[in-house]
Amino acid sequence: MLIVQFDSVKILFNVLRGVDGVLSQRDLTGQQKQSLNEISQGCYNVLEELNKTLDKYQDLDSSAKGISGKSRKVWKRFQWDQKDIDQFRSRITLNISAFGTFLGQITR
Repeated sequence: MLIVQFDSVKILFNVLRGVDGVLSQRDLTGQQKQSLNEISQGCYNVLEELNKTLDKYQDLDSSAKGISGKSRKVWKRFQWDQKDIDQFRSRITLNISAFGTFLGQITR
C-alpha cells in the first residue's frame, strides 16, 4: 500500500517539473499566479503532512553506528489505517489533477 503512495508522490514530482518548465517560458497573469499559489499551497500542505506522518514512524537507532559514526533511521513497526492511506492518495491525486488542469489552461 505504501508503495502506491510513493508512486503518487513520484507522479506529482514529475507534474511539478512540467509546471516549472512551462513557467520558465511564460509570464502569468495575476489570476494565473493566484491559482498557481493556491494549488501549490495545497500541494505543500499534503506533502508536509505526509512527511510528518512518515517521521512519526521512524526513530534514530543509536546502537547502530556505521563507519561515519552517525545513527541511522529505522522504521518502527507500524500499520497505517486504510482511511489515512486513501486520504493521502486522494489529496495527492487531487493536486496532480489541479496542476494538470492549470498546465492545460496556460498552454492553450
